[in-house]
Amino acid sequence: MSQPGRLVAWFRRQPVRRKLTATVLSTSAVTLITGCVVFATYDYIDARSRLVRDVTLLADMLGTNSIAPLTFNDATAAAETLRATAVNDHIESARLYMPNGALLASYVRDGSPQAPERDRDRFPQAGAAVFEGDSLHVVRPIVLDKGVVGTISG
Repeated sequence: MSQPGRLVAWFRRQPVRRKLTATVLSTSAVTLITGCVVFATYDYIDARSRLVRDVTLLADMLGTNSIAPLTFNDATAAAETLRATAVNDHIESARLYMPNGALLASYVRDGSPQAPERDRDRFPQAGAAVFEGDSLHVVRPIVLDKGVVGTISG
């Protein structure tokens, strides 16, 4: 007799009370596992959306603080503004681009792999936030009086 056949024969020999207990226990286990999978999936998706929201907000704040350096083409002040990202251990790099696409300033955390210089070209859509592997890449326009004065990416 095969293994599943033995299991069915054993189950048939059990009293109704034990069969009911096994059925309720099995149903509860399946429900619990399904609930855990749903909760874990929701938590994963929610964590990613919170990360996009937080990093986008940080990029917008840095962009707002970079309006003067972009307007006056001040690379030193722009680099100083980008160094503010050093307080967040998860941010590996940030770059400011002029409206013509020229790189004005960049920041790369010590020990981080060198990020591509032209990621603005890889994500041309204004306001893009894209996950690549375990990294989040954000490109945001910097706006002053309804005109784009530059782009921040990281």
